[in-house]
Amino acid sequence: MSPDQALTAGRAACRPLSDPVSARPAYRRTAYASTTFTSKEAAGGSGELDLLLLSAHAPGDAERIMGGLASALRNCRTFEATDGGGRATAFAVRPAEAPAAGDEAVAYVLTDTTAPADGAATVTVVRTGGSTATYVTVKLSGGTGGPSAAVVRTQDAKLRGAAGKQ
Repeated sequence: MSPDQALTAGRAACRPLSDPVSARPAYRRTAYASTTFTSKEAAGGSGELDLLLLSAHAPGDAERIMGGLASALRNCRTFEATDGGGRATAFAVRPAEAPAAGDEAVAYVLTDTTAPADGAATVTVVRTGGSTATYVTVKLSGGTGGPSAAVVRTQDAKLRGAAGKQ
């Protein structure tokens, strides 16, 4: 991730909500891999744009990340975040249904308050041991989405296998 992909919430209590997709999170990743993919309808302006970020963390950090997310979801309904280029965006936040996967999971919806009709980003973070899988889903025609349960379960199984925990 390039430094330009930094996204930092202006209020410290809300920072955990911007960190999962930021190049400069509060808890540094020890390793990561990411990919983006779209549905076939995306070329026509509908469908979904998806990001998957797999991250390994120092001992205890993945648990701290999840605790920070849970706290931020209780305390933050709006926040302003600044990207790596200094541009600020105001977001509205609402909890979403988290998948039943991993050791713990959380999901929330971020809506750009200046363009709410453009759709929203559903952020889903699943912790498996000391790793997190972050899924960001944007419906190009508006509304909200999320990762498929099959994808989340498969990724969780792969992380468990890599850690030697079946």
